Amino acid sequence: MFWTVVAAMLALALALVMFPLLRHQISAPERARALNLRVYKARLAELEAERDNGVIAPDQFEATRADVQRELLGDVDPDAKPSPVAAAGRPAWGMAIVLVVAIPVAAILFYGLLGAQSLVPQFEVAIAQRGTAVAGGGDAAPQMSVEEMVERLEQKLQANPDNPEGWLMLGRSYTVMGRIEEAVPAYERALELYEHPPASVYLGLAQALATVNERNFTGRPAALLDAALAAEPDNPVAAWLRGFAHYQADENNAAIAVWRDLLARLDPDGEDATRVRESIQMAGGTVEGAPELAAAPEVVADAGARSVQVDVTLADELRSQLKGDETVFIFARAASGPPMPLAVARIPVSTLPTQVQLDDSMAMMPQLRISAFDQIRVQARVSRSGQPTASSGDFESESKTLGSDENQAALLIARVVP
Repeated sequence: MFWTVVAAMLALALALVMFPLLRHQISAPERARALNLRVYKARLAELEAERDNGVIAPDQFEATRADVQRELLGDVDPDAKPSPVAAAGRPAWGMAIVLVVAIPVAAILFYGLLGAQSLVPQFEVAIAQRGTAVAGGGDAAPQMSVEEMVERLEQKLQANPDNPEGWLMLGRSYTVMGRIEEAVPAYERALELYEHPPASVYLGLAQALATVNERNFTGRPAALLDAALAAEPDNPVAAWLRGFAHYQADENNAAIAVWRDLLARLDPDGEDATRVRESIQMAGGTVEGAPELAAAPEVVADAGARSVQVDVTLADELRSQLKGDETVFIFARAASGPPMPLAVARIPVSTLPTQVQLDDSMAMMPQLRISAFDQIRVQARVSRSGQPTASSGDFESESKTLGSDENQAALLIARVVP
């Protein structure tokens, strides 16, 4: 059922993007007005859904809708005269073909990365807006990329820094773009400004904080997840991650309790339910109605276990450029698949050269472990900032693709991140 809904949503997103791509060009001001109206309608639909689900109160809905309407009026000049239609051009078949492939692949990849069905439509809307913005083509028509849209939002927030909706949108945008470290302060600002923050603020900040801390949900991220569940008790993503935070803190009984409660609300035949059952089993619990999964959990966990021994060395010519207190991150990732690490090790640079073992016990999620992928790559990075995300001036190295029968890799860290 879920994938049927996804297919329908993808078809709708493609239709919204393809129509402007395959028609003749119109003037840039008219495209800008049309884009603003589409963004407004999408945001209004999201607000109505949050109101109907009890996420926001009716008075908060009315106030937020009024803010969005004011922004729309500020973007669209009512006195501006429509520009003449530009000279007819050829439909943008090239861009259309690219987007036909890009939208479904990107949406499904994002779903696989986060394991959250509710986040897929948000990503599709972002891509659809990007495709619409570049639909006109032609030399005279300005093209607005996702980066330019985010820059415009940043400028709006400089002029109106007390807009919580804007900061929440900026945090989401940074997250989609992979700029997680910048997403954190955006979510923090939104949290400060909301009188009654919606679950999405707590959830977004919890995920961002955990991501920059090696996917560690203990501590403050766990408290934020509690707040998200207080605001929206039936939020499945918050419940899943809260259980994972318990598991990371060695609170297995609490993790099992949270996941069992979540499992009771899921389609028993769905993929999400399968993931939750695996998580319960991983924490040492049993699953009612699936005794074959719980009969011998240790055997199941160990049967396909895989580990990789990684020899890590730093090039001599780079050592003199370091202070000696930097951090080295060693990752295992799928050669083709979700970009989230399958295993992560963190060591001080002063220990190099050294040998590190990456294995299934270091998985961030049960379905994202080394043994689940036939081909992986191993990467090592000396981080000057202490964060796992790459920054200019970091040093790194990456292995060749390792098959399922290869369990050793040697990395010489010698490349400088531009």
